[in-house]
Amino acid sequence: MRLVLLAVLLFSCGNDQLRAVSDCGKPCYPGDPKQAHVGECHPGVTVCEDGKESVCSGYQLPAEEACDGLDSSCRGGIPDMDLDMRPCSSACGPGWEACIGGAWVCYAPQPKPEVCDGLDSDCDGIVDNPAFLPIEYCYEGPADTLGYGECRPGVVRCIAGQKMCIGEVLPQPEVCNGKDDNCQGRVDEDLAQTRDLDIVIIFDNSGSMRTVAETLKQAIGTWVAKYGSIAGRRYALVVAPDNNPSVKIPRLYQDMTDAQGIAAAIIDQSGYSGSGYEPTLEAMLQVLDGATNPLAIDWGANSGRVILVFSDEVPQSSRIPKATTDQVVAALGADTTVVLHVFTSNDANAENNDWARIAVAGRGQNWDIGATAAVLGANLDQAIAAAACQP
Repeated sequence: MRLVLLAVLLFSCGNDQLRAVSDCGKPCYPGDPKQAHVGECHPGVTVCEDGKESVCSGYQLPAEEACDGLDSSCRGGIPDMDLDMRPCSSACGPGWEACIGGAWVCYAPQPKPEVCDGLDSDCDGIVDNPAFLPIEYCYEGPADTLGYGECRPGVVRCIAGQKMCIGEVLPQPEVCNGKDDNCQGRVDEDLAQTRDLDIVIIFDNSGSMRTVAETLKQAIGTWVAKYGSIAGRRYALVVAPDNNPSVKIPRLYQDMTDAQGIAAAIIDQSGYSGSGYEPTLEAMLQVLDGATNPLAIDWGANSGRVILVFSDEVPQSSRIPKATTDQVVAALGADTTVVLHVFTSNDANAENNDWARIAVAGRGQNWDIGATAAVLGANLDQAIAAAACQP
């Protein structure tokens, strides 16, 4: 009997050892079997030592979620879904952030490019900060008037969250001021042309003026048709120098006459008097000398006076002592009833340019002497119209 019992015990122990040896190297998972293959959870392997069962090694049990794009809690579904939102802040204020795609994303007001909306879009503490708004030009008038006459574009400014065009000059009704107020390309048009005018042309007849002389003849020719029937409009011609090369002083070539008379006088000018010092400075001084009237010009008692100077040289003098630009500027300042315009190829708009000083003092304008006959004629029309409109 004892032998039988001993045999049974020995057989039983042998089976336990066989079971232990048979589990070695097999998968094992000490947690909930349903999670063994969910998310980051996975089984381990049974490791045996000396033929006996040891431990389950290498498995992964559920862990606390972290914002890493992994299902660490092994619940299945969207990774990181169990993480709660948490407070966050930005330059524009507080908000909340959530874990999206393995990274924390802050849902709070974010700086944006500044726009004109009454808000601090870029969150720099300044509403509609002009330093960061784009520079825009604006013009609310008819497109075909922009850049003509007095019309100018403005600049868009943000005021109280609204865009406003500031500084633009729009077309205005034409008034007698020597300007193109309605920006249609003409000065003082359609105004009463009732003022009597005496117009003196000072012409530099030196050799370099040959081309200008021919162009001026064409331009002046149009006056015959335009102004021949206008009463109270008279013209005179002073040459500086004369066609005769030996005459170095200004000369009244044609005293006050009508449009046909001045056209004939201009036709006589050839620009062939050679070179030297063209006496344009003393010509202007003599025309402006109302006290002694050295050229004996037949000025009208109540006529407006306009002087048109044509020269392709800087203002010069042939006398001794020489006349100066300062003397001409002073004379123009003393007689504010005179308007003087300059037609020159010199850079009349340059700073400290003598012709520019003279034109400004004469309340006139500088024009391009090298323009075509059509442009030159239009410029002459503009100069005369500005002086002729009834103030």
